[in-house]
Amino acid sequence: MKLLNKIRNLFAKKDKRRIPLTHVHTFKTGEKLYTYSKEYYGSIASRHYYALNEALNYITMYGADKKTVEKFFDTILDKNKQVISGINILDNALSINTLIEFQKSYIFGKTSLQLKYQEMLFCMFYLLEDEIEGGYSDVFNEKKLSLINKDQEMRDVFFSSVQTIAKDLDIILEQNTEQMIKDIVKLLEIQSQSIQSTLNVTG
Repeated sequence: MKLLNKIRNLFAKKDKRRIPLTHVHTFKTGEKLYTYSKEYYGSIASRHYYALNEALNYITMYGADKKTVEKFFDTILDKNKQVISGINILDNALSINTLIEFQKSYIFGKTSLQLKYQEMLFCMFYLLEDEIEGGYSDVFNEKKLSLINKDQEMRDVFFSSVQTIAKDLDIILEQNTEQMIKDIVKLLEIQSQSIQSTLNVTG
């Protein structure tokens, strides 16, 4: 029965949302963007703050985001296989060495880290009309970023709104960005647990 209800929720009309949303913007292509009110921040899918944690871990460990790291290792492995197979040994060996030296010297700059942080928060707190509230979708996240990145002016507006969200969550923007992410993760987890406890009591 629970599975059936979940399936029904996936295909339910969005005018029957279980969490009220506020319409904040309509893109030039017609897609509508919504956001949560502060009291519903705790209902945001835990997958979002797991993603924040994952991003933080990659940046802290490798100095780059997950996609960049995966691409780096895939390239290294591919060239290494070619060396083992005797294909362009010298060229591939030099390429591997160059890639490793570049990675050693590469630093994920403060600006890049801040942008990554803003993108993830944008995906966390804003959702499209067909998106399930309180859910998580890589497909929708990519679509949102694609839409917002095509409109520089609105991107600046929404990425600046992160400051308001951070303030609502009592996050100090002037502190280290890694610490901001950790604080957001912690607060959202606490809020989520609080809402879940309430649901268990009233359920």
